[in-house]
Amino acid sequence: MDHKPGDPDEKNRIIMAGGKVYQSNAANASHLRGGPPILGPERVLPGRLSVSRTFGDCMAKMEKYGGN
Repeated sequence: MDHKPGDPDEKNRIIMAGGKVYQSNAANASHLRGGPPILGPERVLPGRLSVSRTFGDCMAKMEKYGGN
C-alpha cells in the first residue's frame, strides 16, 4: 500500500494526529507568462515529505519542527 497524504483516509489520519497536509506549488515559465501554475506533490508537516509514513525522518521527529 502506498501511503500518500492526498488519500482521504490518510489525510484524516495525519490531521487527527496533529499533522498538516499541504500542496506545494512552483513558479514556472508557463505560469509567469499567464499559464496555469504547476502544482507540486501534497506534503506532510512535520517532515515536508510527500509520503506520510517514513522511517528515520529526523525533522519529523524533532519537537522544534513540530514532530513528536
